[in-house]
Amino acid sequence: MRKAFILMVMVFAISLLGGCKKKEVEPTQIVREEILSFEGSYYVYFYGENCQACIETTAKIKELMKKHKITCYFFNTDLNPIGITDDPAYKNIGVYAIKNIKIRVTPTLLFIEDKVISNQYSGRVEIMDHLK
Repeated sequence: MRKAFILMVMVFAISLLGGCKKKEVEPTQIVREEILSFEGSYYVYFYGENCQACIETTAKIKELMKKHKITCYFFNTDLNPIGITDDPAYKNIGVYAIKNIKIRVTPTLLFIEDKVISNQYSGRVEIMDHLK
């Protein structure tokens, strides 16, 4: 009984401490199979870790995610290269042949509505103009 009481007090204390921390908006990393798999409207941001334009753009996107509570999924092209494929296994994400997405440069920002790419912004200047 005493052990249960101590355990309850510890759990309560931990939950209080955990609730006091400032929560930062962190991007959700996705893989290519997930690009068009989510419901509603959202952005998918393609970037490279060693790309200077990507580093600048990533900071701006994170700021806007926090300020406007927009949904943006991050796709690291260094970890998940987008190759050209005609593999029918990718048909289930709404794009038969992933090459139809046509990511030719990083950074690239896609706006997706109801599993359809409605806008694509390529390069730092174009993305920053859109985000103004």
